[in-house]
Amino acid sequence: MTGTGSGWLSGLMTAPVALAIVATLAALVLALLVAVPREVRLRLAPVWVDADRGRVEQIVTNLLDNADKFSLRHEAIEVRVVQDAGDAVLEVWDWGQGIAPELLGAIFEAFVQAPQDFARARGGLGLGLTLVKRLTEMHGGKVTAHSDGVGKGACFTVRLPAIPAPEGEPVEHRPRASRGQARRILVVEDNDDGRAMLEAMLTLEGHDVHSVPNGVSAVAAARNWKPDVALLDIGLPDIDGYEVARRLRAAGLGARLKLVAVSGYGQSDDELRAYQAGFDMHLTKPVSPDFLRDVLAALAPAEPDRASDD
Repeated sequence: MTGTGSGWLSGLMTAPVALAIVATLAALVLALLVAVPREVRLRLAPVWVDADRGRVEQIVTNLLDNADKFSLRHEAIEVRVVQDAGDAVLEVWDWGQGIAPELLGAIFEAFVQAPQDFARARGGLGLGLTLVKRLTEMHGGKVTAHSDGVGKGACFTVRLPAIPAPEGEPVEHRPRASRGQARRILVVEDNDDGRAMLEAMLTLEGHDVHSVPNGVSAVAAARNWKPDVALLDIGLPDIDGYEVARRLRAAGLGARLKLVAVSGYGQSDDELRAYQAGFDMHLTKPVSPDFLRDVLAALAPAEPDRASDD
């Protein structure tokens, strides 16, 4: 594939994409929205590709999910984006379980089975890496894996044809809130790094974002700032997300405020408890960037008059 501008390629809708921005958003989601926050280190250079952004997000997200799956919780993951001659290069490094030499040659085949102590409760590698290979090749690229052996981590490298940076306003620097509209979003999350990263991600998407670290602050902020949407972590240090939702509904903010629970628990009882507390939606971690965009776009538009509540 060459950089010939936006268009269709093998069923993909391609346009100039800043690979570093896509990698950053995917890393933010992994660092924040998995059940246990993960440290993700970023080493990024400005490199552009002619690609389907949604498919590139799938590539990065699947590689990060794979690294997360086979690493211990205290181990960091590193994402690197560089330009090497005519290639845009994405590398995802982990220092986890590693890959046995006999598996390296077949790592991208569907349902490759790893020893149980390697795959742990997951059993095998599933379709994620197979999808990465297919999507990379659809973009005219190549993906490879390297590991020094079991217990020595792994590196997955994706190479895509690089293109010059587009003239004028970079396509991927424009707000992405056009699927619905820009929202006033209240983020309630007690993890400092996670709260900052989610705020940054939503701001990049073109939303007006305010964040707080606990439930009492959330109730005050919702009354004073009047957001359109509140993304509420359930496990807060003072009052939990369920109690926050009950207090906000009791405060008479009405249907204008949409409450979205973001929880590490996704059983039917957890969802029922969320709806009974007054939430409009219940999301189970991890939540992909595309899915979160669709959720925000699907919520009813805010009322134009913020001075009056229902």
